Amino acid sequence: MKKIFITLSVFLILSCQKSQTIKGDLYFKLVNLISPLGFNEAEISGIKKTLDTIDFNKVKDVNLKGMYQDLEKLQKHKLLLSPYIRIKVAEKDIKMIYLSKELNKKIEKYSLNYLTNNKTKLQVELKVKELEKDFYYSDEILNLKEVKGQTYFEK
Repeated sequence: MKKIFITLSVFLILSCQKSQTIKGDLYFKLVNLISPLGFNEAEISGIKKTLDTIDFNKVKDVNLKGMYQDLEKLQKHKLLLSPYIRIKVAEKDIKMIYLSKELNKKIEKYSLNYLTNNKTKLQVELKVKELEKDFYYSDEILNLKEVKGQTYFEK
C-alpha cells in the first residue's frame, strides 16, 4: 500500500511540474517554412513517411536537421495538424505554443490585419504544458485582452 501511495505521489508531482502559465503579446511571423497546416492528406502522409525513414545523424545541414526534428516532435505528440500561436514574453523571447482547435477558435479572430488596423495588440495568458524542452501545448486560456499598442510581427 505504501509503494502505491509513493508511486501515485511521484506521478502527481511530475504531472503538476509540467503545467505552467505563459503570458505575453500575440506575435506574428509572416512566413513559416515548416508548418504543415493546410497540407492535404497525401502531403501529410509523405511527411510522416520521410520522418520514419530519416537517419538524423546523417543529415549535415543544421537547418534541415532542425526542421525534421521539429516535425518529428509534432508527429510524436500528434500535433502535426494542430494550430499554433507565437507569444512574445520578453524582448528576445518568443514562445511557439500549439493549441487545441477549440482554443484556436477563440484567438484566430485576432488576425494581424485586424490588430494593426485597430492599432491594438492582444495580451495573452495561457496555461500550458511543456511536452518537451521549449515545446508547449495549451487548451486553456486564462486571459485574453485587446489593448492599444503595436502588434509585433516578423516578415
